[in-house]
Amino acid sequence: MYRTNTCGELRITDINKEVTLSGWVQTVRKFGSITFVDLRDRYGITQLLFNESLNKQLDEQPLGREFVLQASGKVNERSNKNAHIPTGDIELQVSSFRILNKSVTPPFTIQDETDGGDELRGLGDRMRGDRVHSLIFDELEDFRGCEAAAQNFAGRGRMHRRNYGEIDAVLTEGRR
Repeated sequence: MYRTNTCGELRITDINKEVTLSGWVQTVRKFGSITFVDLRDRYGITQLLFNESLNKQLDEQPLGREFVLQASGKVNERSNKNAHIPTGDIELQVSSFRILNKSVTPPFTIQDETDGGDELRGLGDRMRGDRVHSLIFDELEDFRGCEAAAQNFAGRGRMHRRNYGEIDAVLTEGRR
C-alpha cells in the first residue's frame, strides 16, 4: 500500500495507530542516536522519528531534501509539541522506510512561507541592470513580431497545412 493516511490528517486521537505515510522530505535533523524527519505532502507535514536501529540504515542510505519517502510505523504523542502545525501533537515512530525517489537538492526552499533563501535574495537587484532589461525587451519585440506574422498566416485562428512552411520561415528569420 502506498499510504494509509496523508501527512496532514493524523491527530492525537490516532495514537498507537499503525500507518504508512508517503511524501517529500522537508528537513532532516540528527541528534545522536535518533533522527527527526519532517515529511510533507500536499495536505500537511508530519514529524517522523527514526530510532537507533534505523539510524544505521539511514547512514547507509542518507536522506536529502525533497527525497520521496514512504515510512511505516506507530503514531506516538510528541514530547515537544508544535502548535504551529495541525499535526504538532504527534509523530510517527518509524519501523520501516523506503526511499521511493532521490532528488538533487533544489536551489531554494520549498515551503509555504519563505523568501527563497540566499540563492534568490538579490535577484531583483541583478535583474535591474540595463543589459537584462534590453535583452528582455528585445525578446518581447521578437515575440510580438512573430506572433503577428503567425496570426496573419493562420487566418482566423486556424492553422492550415500549407501555412506551416511560411510561418516557420518567418519565425526562423525573426530569431536571426
